[in-house]
Amino acid sequence: MLIFKLDWYYKANLTYVAIDAINLESINFRSAILLNTRIYSDANLTLHQLQGESPPLICNARLPRQLEIDNNRDCDQLASVLYQRYPKQFESLQKAEAFVSEHRQRDWFY
Repeated sequence: MLIFKLDWYYKANLTYVAIDAINLESINFRSAILLNTRIYSDANLTLHQLQGESPPLICNARLPRQLEIDNNRDCDQLASVLYQRYPKQFESLQKAEAFVSEHRQRDWFY
């Protein structure tokens, strides 16, 4: 089992990532981007890690069902955050919006 340092995911961009066979129990997802991200149910993720001060931004994420959290909770904020955080990748807010829109249409194959 792979265990990461506590702050490994701080402000991480986890776009189109599948996380499996990792113990996420002590991971700090503070301000991370979970866009089109899949976290499998055996990852020990808790609702507490996805809420509170500076929670991760969640958009089109596939999270363990037992967490009962909106998988599109932050889609409306995400383009603005991407544009501010990554100005070299997103030269305009419109490009960030297009990126989010594209990833909102993708689906994971179960």
